[in-house]
Amino acid sequence: MNNSTADYSAENILMKIRNQNLLEKELVLQLNGRPYIDDLREMISVDDIKYLQIYIESPDNVYKQFALALLQNISSEPLVKDLFFKLWKEAKTYDEKMNVMFRILDYEDLNQEIHENIYQFALQYWDQWINDCIKWQSKNNPDLVIANMTERLNDPRFPYSKKWIYLLIATASRDFDRVLELLDKYAGTNKTLVEKIKAQYNCKKIGISKMTNKITVLRFKDLEWKQSRKIDGWYHARLRGAQDEPRSFYIKAEKKTDYYSWICENISEFHVLNGDLTVNTDVLKEGDYARIEPFTEVFNSTSGGMLALCTLHGRTAYARDIFERLLVNSISEEEYRILSKKPWIEYLRNRRDKESTYLTEKFRQLIQDQNISESKKHFIELLINN
Repeated sequence: MNNSTADYSAENILMKIRNQNLLEKELVLQLNGRPYIDDLREMISVDDIKYLQIYIESPDNVYKQFALALLQNISSEPLVKDLFFKLWKEAKTYDEKMNVMFRILDYEDLNQEIHENIYQFALQYWDQWINDCIKWQSKNNPDLVIANMTERLNDPRFPYSKKWIYLLIATASRDFDRVLELLDKYAGTNKTLVEKIKAQYNCKKIGISKMTNKITVLRFKDLEWKQSRKIDGWYHARLRGAQDEPRSFYIKAEKKTDYYSWICENISEFHVLNGDLTVNTDVLKEGDYARIEPFTEVFNSTSGGMLALCTLHGRTAYARDIFERLLVNSISEEEYRILSKKPWIEYLRNRRDKESTYLTEKFRQLIQDQNISESKKHFIELLINN
């Protein structure tokens, strides 16, 4: 115990709370951790709720988290239960939901819909959520995650209704075998959600390329999410610095999204983890897999909250992107040579007037440029002449 907490027994801390004295923030941060929080919980009663209101209503999230954590041991009290569910129902922000999420999971009678909502919440804010869980549960050390979650899963003091969330946190571990053992051992704790977690973890764990016989390992914490330059609310993520083929990455859509036409020179694969992903006329649901043959024109659309793992086994082209880059002269000579060949040029020629009725005339004007390169001129001529 450091100096900040050494001066205060649990009795003294509670006396200050009951006297409506707001504790120093630094002290609260230390107290909201084991073993200090356990000692305080043993002494909290329903009567203390009125004293904790200034903490619960504080604009500072540190105080809110502390107050709600103190109430854990008396969560069966109707007044406390009503408070937790009221806060969950009214929660709008990430912090507001995070504050009360673990508390309502203590209730064995929690309906499956709320369990599903919590799972979707974790996926929606995965990077932030899992980092906060690691920081809180494992002292910011991913290597401790599997041991700490195993301890909680085996400890009867932690409710059965909460085990699936510990399994979800455990997937942040690098120890694949132990994580899968836990997922199998506790598969019955919440069968629906554990199956989803396992499917998500298997997708995250491995992507095998038959072309290169390489393994691409994707972990959420190692991903760098980027927002699409073209589509509002559409994001993609790859391992930071990854340059290898095939390209495995996650895609997600915050809202219903329609994506532009594209093709790939080799097979493409999708595994849907959440929501709906439409590939041409096929609607993929959570858990579905799709394999797309080389040079098949693809149109994607998604539901809001969609999350999928995508693996592209070759180079891709988006017609709209190619046309926009052509107009601003940002295509390389090598790209012109590749795109001038079949079936690339056939795909682009087919999309030319579908993207815009004015494109052909604009492309004709480009050819008039005296400084145009031969490869660019040849490409445009192929593009505009059927």
